[in-house]
Amino acid sequence: MKNITKEVEEYIKKVNKIYKAPKCKRLSSYNIYCKEMRKGKEGSLGEIMKQLGEEWRGMDEEGKKKWDEIAAEENKKINEKWGAGPKEDELVVELAELIKKTINNWKKEVKKREKDEDEDEDEDEDEDK
Repeated sequence: MKNITKEVEEYIKKVNKIYKAPKCKRLSSYNIYCKEMRKGKEGSLGEIMKQLGEEWRGMDEEGKKKWDEIAAEENKKINEKWGAGPKEDELVVELAELIKKTINNWKKEVKKREKDEDEDEDEDEDEDK
């Protein structure tokens, strides 16, 4: 890992930070509804969630609107804390550019080493004569 450039290390840290962010970043109104409504209910989680799903499907748009607003507020807080995060396409492009730059640096280093070795061989041949 000695050959990894500083840019590669910074990119790896950036990607790790992104992927260590909460996996379920955005909450739907249904998620928040279930989280709030299952408190204090008795029964298995499966039974409770089945009941909540039925209640949600039977709810009118006006009832869901309240939960939509709460979800919007929660997601705003999440965005403020973690940021919207880059799109995967942006990360791929950045990685491709970084790889290209790193390969070019390695090629330059190899050429420099070969040149130095050729000079050392020439010096050795001159000493032998």
